[in-house]
Amino acid sequence: MTKICRKDQKDLTRKKLIDAAIKTFAEQGITTTTTADVAKAAGVSHGTVFLHFPCRDDLVFAAIRRFGKHLCAAFKAHTKSNIKDLRGVLKAHLQVLEEFEDFYSRLVMEVSLLTPRIKSYFFIVQASVSHRMFVNAEYEMQKGKIRKIKRDLLFNTWIALVHYYLAHRDIFSPQKSVIQEKSKALIDHFMNLVKT
Repeated sequence: MTKICRKDQKDLTRKKLIDAAIKTFAEQGITTTTTADVAKAAGVSHGTVFLHFPCRDDLVFAAIRRFGKHLCAAFKAHTKSNIKDLRGVLKAHLQVLEEFEDFYSRLVMEVSLLTPRIKSYFFIVQASVSHRMFVNAEYEMQKGKIRKIKRDLLFNTWIALVHYYLAHRDIFSPQKSVIQEKSKALIDHFMNLVKT
């Protein structure tokens, strides 16, 4: 019984550290946040961070992994609906971005400054978004609903649009989440660009 309780406590502390890391990275920046900052935000000792994450890079990786898992879950839920539509994938993508908006914005701005391991994982996450988009778009291309567009151009056009709004959210939506405020407009605009 004690082992189960200890494991539960360990898992709870790890989750608390990742939550605190995501919040602190969003507020202070990923490259400038220290493990001591995360420990303070989580309400644990600095040494506790290293019991769960041997190095700072492991903590950053865990934060991005949490984001990636949420994306996978959103895409899985969309896939279960058995509706192959590009609009639904875009909506699922934006729902997760809204949940992680501050963290994701920092990640996009700072990814070039992060370690190769983090960059690679971020690239994998983006590649999974690209794949989900293209699978659904390809179905609609075959049905003649949207124009035939190469996979890389389809994804890069979408992500450039989203990233532009995130980078300038102080202009587009200074008081609220720019994703919450503009998601319908972003999806409608993108779908107008690709429709036949």
